[in-house]
Order: sequence, then structure tokens, then C-alpha cells
Amino acid sequence: MTREQAVANSERVSAAGKAVGIDFKFDDLVHTNTFNAHRLIQFAAQHGKQDEVEELLFKKYFTEGKHIGDIATLEAIAKEAGLDAGDVLKGSDFTVEVRQDESQAQQLGIRGVPFFVFDMKYAISGAQPVEVFNQTLDKVWSEAHPAIVNVAGDADTTCADGSCNV
Repeated sequence: MTREQAVANSERVSAAGKAVGIDFKFDDLVHTNTFNAHRLIQFAAQHGKQDEVEELLFKKYFTEGKHIGDIATLEAIAKEAGLDAGDVLKGSDFTVEVRQDESQAQQLGIRGVPFFVFDMKYAISGAQPVEVFNQTLDKVWSEAHPAIVNVAGDADTTCADGSCNV
């Protein structure tokens, strides 16, 4: 993507964020290797705090301009979520799990974030309108839960809601 396209994309995402109360500050981003942040997410998942830590990482990175590749920053994020991740982040814990995630992403053709995979069959890449997610979720749901069709007079008919008179 050209610089002009990247700027236009950032402006579009910023406008969409503002509409829902998120103040993206792309000029303040500290571009970094997020490997240790992903290790922290794996650690947090074992303590039921994955979503909380992910939200904090996004907030610190996108709206506060924090360096989420820095161990001290990650330790502070963990602490804010009620976790002590110092030993984990200073060691190599969860390296295998993150490498497995990277391998799976590569196999799925993921080249950027955000990227959402539904039922290992459908994917949405990038920030998309809500309608795109609704259509995808409806499709996945309908495939996983096909409609039950009851034919009147069929001796083998079973009715899911118990209201059929056969």
C-alpha cells in the first residue's frame, strides 16, 4: 500500500473509532515486535484474563502510544489486570504457544490484523463494517444449525417445539 493509501486508511479507522468512543492516535504509535505481548496474552488466558489484557494492550498501544514491546510496559499492563507476569516475561514461557499461533496464521494466509476466522471456514480481514460481520455470523450459524422442516402427514415427523400434530 502506498503512503497515501496508508494515511487514508488510518483516517478512515480513526473516524470509525471516534464514532464509537475510541480515540486512535496513530501518530503516537511505537512500532515494535509484539511477540512478548502475545506471550502475555497466553499467560493471561490461563488466568481467565485474556480479554482484559488484550483490551489493555490495544488501549495502551493505539490510544496512549505505549511501547508494548517493552517488558516493563507489559509488566505494568499485567499488574493493571491483576496479574504478576514478571517471571513469565523475563523467561521463555509461552514461546511454543505463540509460535504455534504464528504457524497457524501463516497457514491461513493471515498477513495483517485484525483478522477474524469463523468456524475455520470463513475469514474477515481488516476493519470491516458491522454488516460484514453480521452476514458472516448469519451464514456460519445457518450452516451449523440447519432449519428443521416438518411435513404434515409424514409418520416419521418429529417436531422440535412439540407443537406438531402427527
